[in-house]
Amino acid sequence: MVPVAHGTDGLGSVRIPAAACGLFGIKPGTGIVPAQVGADSWRGLLENGPLATTVADAALMLEAMSGASFDLAERPGLRIAVSVKPPGPGVLISKACVAAVRQCADLLGGLGHKVQADDPRYPLWATPAMVAAWFACPAGDAPGPGVEPRTRRHVRAGRAMLRVRPPRPDDGERLRAAFGPFFERHDVLLTPTLARPCLPARRWGERSWLHSVVSSLTFAPMTGVWNVTGYPAASVPTPAATGLPGSVQLVAAPGGESVLLALAAQIERVQRWRRHAPAYDPSG
Repeated sequence: MVPVAHGTDGLGSVRIPAAACGLFGIKPGTGIVPAQVGADSWRGLLENGPLATTVADAALMLEAMSGASFDLAERPGLRIAVSVKPPGPGVLISKACVAAVRQCADLLGGLGHKVQADDPRYPLWATPAMVAAWFACPAGDAPGPGVEPRTRRHVRAGRAMLRVRPPRPDDGERLRAAFGPFFERHDVLLTPTLARPCLPARRWGERSWLHSVVSSLTFAPMTGVWNVTGYPAASVPTPAATGLPGSVQLVAAPGGESVLLALAAQIERVQRWRRHAPAYDPSG
């Protein structure tokens, strides 16, 4: 409905809605855009980023937000790792989401990039750290009047989590050390953005808190780890056989925003995606 929009991404809230709506969205790395949001920007996990219908528009908005400039010129021969491995045990990636990654990998290989299958070595503690942050960080922002009961319950659960396993100051540093060798071998990591196709549009605030927690963890477990590391990550639209938007996630090491934007722009040039919903007439 608008060409560009601002989003805040604490564990995926730029990339997840972008993936659900056929948009391009990018979470910049730590320090690129000022991120003083709420009490403490979710202990430094939260970043401001753009959602847009084209990569060029997102890049322009990111330049305005950051005061930096980003180069969208094609970068030939990028080393791209392809992985459909979830970041923790018990997570299942749907066939549709795997197929979107495979299709994009074939496309990038055909464009001359060096594409190979390679999985990051996710530490066993990475997913518990991400879940702990999801519970504990909102507890720092006191809910005001009118907040849904499930949100209040999430805050209460977060306060309990702070006593059990609070987010640790060195979580990000430890994860960056774990992923460092991987990103020395590869310029970009290609993964699913979501673990399964979009959930039905319903009044989720009327559902139970536990139902929301389980649905969220099984729907979008692929994004939060990159907030903990502070790495830039983007959601890129892809074709989908279901009729709903498809998406893949691109991740780069710190300072890799231009690489992600340039690669996404190349995908967009070769494989155009819709700028408007199917029944929407932008002229009228």
